[in-house]
Amino acid sequence: MKASARAKLRYDPVELNPEDMCRMACEDPQGLANYSVSDAVATYYLYMKYVHPFIFALCTIIPMEPDEVLRKGSGTLCEALLMVQAFHGNIIFPNKQEAVSPIAVATVCARCHGSPLCGNELRESMFFVCRL
Repeated sequence: MKASARAKLRYDPVELNPEDMCRMACEDPQGLANYSVSDAVATYYLYMKYVHPFIFALCTIIPMEPDEVLRKGSGTLCEALLMVQAFHGNIIFPNKQEAVSPIAVATVCARCHGSPLCGNELRESMFFVCRL
């Protein structure tokens, strides 16, 4: 981060060896506070200059809220962008297929195996799904 702050912001943050932090907390708390503030300033300005505009630029082309954009992976964001572009071009695209959770399948299997209401055919098909 310090190299980025120097190159992009022309800001030279205070550097401190991590091994000296405990010693400085006792001997030179003002120096440690200066390091902490310098690090916070560099982080804030890098975020405001590069990350923040990028997030909101993504939000203008992909119909998602900023926190969703931050939580999603690059593949999901690309897929959302492709879906938006397909919609604008009146191109039909299939619904996204949701994978079945192995935990959900195991829960259904556990319920079905002991139940007298579960028919033999259903029980056998559930056993097959559980074995996968």
